[in-house]
Amino acid sequence: MMSNKKYCNSWGDGPRVTPLVEGNLVYTISAHAKLYACDAKTGAVKWQYDLAKELNDAIPDLGYSNSPIIDSELLLVAGLGGANRSLLAFDKMTGRRVWSSHQDHPGYSSPIIISAHGFRQAVFFTGTKIAAVSPTDGKVLWTFPWRTDSFENVATPVFISNDKLFFSSAHPKEAGSAVLQIKAANGKVYAETVWKNNLMQHHFASSVFYKGFLYGTDRAILKCVEAGTGKLYLRNEAEMICLDLSAANYHP
Repeated sequence: MMSNKKYCNSWGDGPRVTPLVEGNLVYTISAHAKLYACDAKTGAVKWQYDLAKELNDAIPDLGYSNSPIIDSELLLVAGLGGANRSLLAFDKMTGRRVWSSHQDHPGYSSPIIISAHGFRQAVFFTGTKIAAVSPTDGKVLWTFPWRTDSFENVATPVFISNDKLFFSSAHPKEAGSAVLQIKAANGKVYAETVWKNNLMQHHFASSVFYKGFLYGTDRAILKCVEAGTGKLYLRNEAEMICLDLSAANYHP
């Protein structure tokens, strides 16, 4: 049975997660960090898992906000930060926990699945870093530090084919955004910075990548950033003068 306890928070009440539908099942997680697999037609609970209770970990300050993803037979879920259980995978049909991995304070971003240089990776934006793991067993492939105030890494990273990753957060203002290039050598995979600046600072919504550009909201301003360089793209010189947003004199 699903809990009818309402989540209340000064930053907004209710659930934060986008439900995931596959076949006859709907997967979702409440703001109280209770994971459910429900029949899509009737709503009947097929299985459930209380992350806070089962893992003996605390719910994030702003409520659990990380949507789940599916890779093959596994449901991948961000954990609550405990040792070797910050990232989790469940059998999507039975709810059996298949693996747990990593240790970091939870963020609020949803994971994505990518493939680069022959390595299939589940990428999580946790409270203090980007963490890429093998979806099949949770083995950590690489990490990249990205500490923000109150662990507020919220927007979902964007994969730029065929080996780059964009991510962004808003706190502190110096954080901004970055593009990493994923590389491989000697059977291992790692990531290096392509560019980093504070011209795009995401609160919640993720950017959209289209034809070499990233479109997204910098706090309350809609912007377009060139994905390869991090430069702000403006339609004409008059707009640059009006907005005064060139990289040299932008002071948020």
